[in-house]
Amino acid sequence: MSLYRTEACQNLVEVLDVYKIKVAGIQERHHNGCGFAVHETIEPYIKEFNPISERLAVLRIDTEPINIALICTYATTESADEDIKDTFNEDLIQAYEKLPENTIKIVLGDFNAKCGREIQFSHTLGKESLHDTSNGNGLRLTLFATVKNMIISSTTFPHKKIYKGTWKSPDDVTINQIDHVLIQKRSRSCIRDVRSYRRADCDTDYFLVVAKFKLKLLSQKRLRSINNIPYNLERLKDDKTQQEYSVKMREYVENIEKEDIENEWSKISKAIKKVAEQVIGKLKSGNKKWYSEKCREAIEKRLMSRDNYVKLNDANTKKIYGIERKNCKRIIQREKRNFLNGILQEAEKDCSQGSIRNFFRTIRQYKSFNPSLKAIKNRD
Repeated sequence: MSLYRTEACQNLVEVLDVYKIKVAGIQERHHNGCGFAVHETIEPYIKEFNPISERLAVLRIDTEPINIALICTYATTESADEDIKDTFNEDLIQAYEKLPENTIKIVLGDFNAKCGREIQFSHTLGKESLHDTSNGNGLRLTLFATVKNMIISSTTFPHKKIYKGTWKSPDDVTINQIDHVLIQKRSRSCIRDVRSYRRADCDTDYFLVVAKFKLKLLSQKRLRSINNIPYNLERLKDDKTQQEYSVKMREYVENIEKEDIENEWSKISKAIKKVAEQVIGKLKSGNKKWYSEKCREAIEKRLMSRDNYVKLNDANTKKIYGIERKNCKRIIQREKRNFLNGILQEAEKDCSQGSIRNFFRTIRQYKSFNPSLKAIKNRD
């Protein structure tokens, strides 16, 4: 998939939430690049993230009884030069061998490899691959797994063919299994299942591949405070929300008995917080405010048309899916453009009225952080 699209990150988060995925390996199509999307509950256990190259990235996580290391890959295509393939394989081997020995090692990602059901490779491939014979990249992957005493888990679990394919070619007919999950044979029981989910929609020609792991996390090292999370004050701009907040606040205040000023203020303060949490809620970390209900409705329509297209696979459903994709893209870009224009107008209004504090608060909220760079000639 590509995270360069306007709504891609928010779309990815929603898909991962639906399928309850805590760690996802991501490969950037067309542009190269790979990495991980990690759920906030897993973030405290991350020991290391190492972006080795545009085709390799390593993530280490604290788990019991030993740590786990994930290598996310984006392999070269079958038609690439042999020298480029050799370079990628050498980098993969080097990244694998640098990992500590007392670690559960898992390699996953887009290998562009069709692994077959050859008898001589059954101890590594299993018997549940979608393909009968391996292509060049498949043989390279099988050789790597054999040498490193690993097993390709994605071709060992029995499933229907529709749950094995991971990529649909542009001809809308051919479906290949080219994304895989590998694990050391001694730790193979950690993976309970691997299969594809065709309904997951991130506007890509790849299907979501999910591997179910059974691992224990170490004791929580640090807890994130939720008390300091600000309220979503943007919702108070809506007239209905304002009215609901006023009515509930009035009900709470009228029921407060007259006491000394400190006790009375304590009860009013608690009432304000309680009503605010009920009516407007707290601001979610990383929430993109421009991602409105219109965006969600557009994506839902695209998802429904995609489901029909995947099931029926005819010219009519393909045409409808294409129309919904264009409509979805147009709506999302329009919503974000309107949101950014609103920010600029708000900042301009604050500046013209002399409200400098609000002006800089708005600028800081949406201005990305740019660290200062200093050149170092030598150690001295």
